[in-house]
Amino acid sequence: MAGRRKRGPRSKRPRDAPVPPLVEQLEALLAKLRARHPELLGLGFGFRRRRGRIVPEQVVKLQVRRKIRGKHAGVRLFPKTVALRALVLGQSVVVRVPTDVETPRRMRATRFAIDGMTASALASWNDASGRKAFGALTAAHGLPFPGPSAPAVAVHLGDGTQTQGVVVARTSLEQDGLDVGLVRMDVLPAQIGDAGPRTPAIATADQLLQLLSSSSSDDVGAPAESWSSATPTRIRGLAFLLEWQWAGVQATMRRIVQCKASKLGAFRPGTSGSAWVATAATGELAMAIQSHGHEPKFQLAEGTHLATAIEWLAARPGIADLRVAWRVQDLLA
Repeated sequence: MAGRRKRGPRSKRPRDAPVPPLVEQLEALLAKLRARHPELLGLGFGFRRRRGRIVPEQVVKLQVRRKIRGKHAGVRLFPKTVALRALVLGQSVVVRVPTDVETPRRMRATRFAIDGMTASALASWNDASGRKAFGALTAAHGLPFPGPSAPAVAVHLGDGTQTQGVVVARTSLEQDGLDVGLVRMDVLPAQIGDAGPRTPAIATADQLLQLLSSSSSDDVGAPAESWSSATPTRIRGLAFLLEWQWAGVQATMRRIVQCKASKLGAFRPGTSGSAWVATAATGELAMAIQSHGHEPKFQLAEGTHLATAIEWLAARPGIADLRVAWRVQDLLA
């Protein structure tokens, strides 16, 4: 009787493989789809838009300049569903997620041309000389670029006060795809008002995606607040967009959060830079810096992912040991 053949090590089943972070899966999907569809402008994850209305169905969002309907010779249509891997009851499973194709929508910068913007958060850092500096984060699009002749700018704080400062660093929407600036205020910390009622944790990209993907199917979006004033405004997080374009803006924006408010004018001009904070069951998570809103009602808006914005600022020359908080006492702790 022949001896039993010795088997080699068993290959790990796909379902037992570790689950990559959702943001990494979406980035890989974007690269894969772009190789087949060069017309693809952007990709994200969020809720479906049907005839201009948001419906409670989570989808992978695909953005193109123009939708193609029906059959056209030589045109490859986008897949109706895409595969994403998730962890369910300790098992790695493949989930088929429907896609939703959108076109760029026209947005408007939500700021006043003269009166400045709203502070996203307070900040401290060490400047090029090693001196401790204090200031605030806000949206970049209402700020001048840094330089000897750059004028002072006004920034509104969450406690209703206003302060002036000079721009230390700011992104270019066209070059960086982000909308964040850092304003230095040469006053004592005690003279700076609070930018928000509390200092929440700052959400990573994957935490935002997990928050959206775990939302109840009978509700649209994840509960959040806009800290544009001393009284927070209730909003809901709708989507996280890896890359996205706006009509009339010559730039591809990166790491965008989309939110909706039930209140008319919640994202009105003057609220650019406001912090958007998710109110999850596990605690508050600071999501984004408000950037652009949809006219005329300003109930829908998009903003730059806060953690990505902070990472960009922290890498600038002359900004070392950058710290972010919403209350002065937390910034100095």
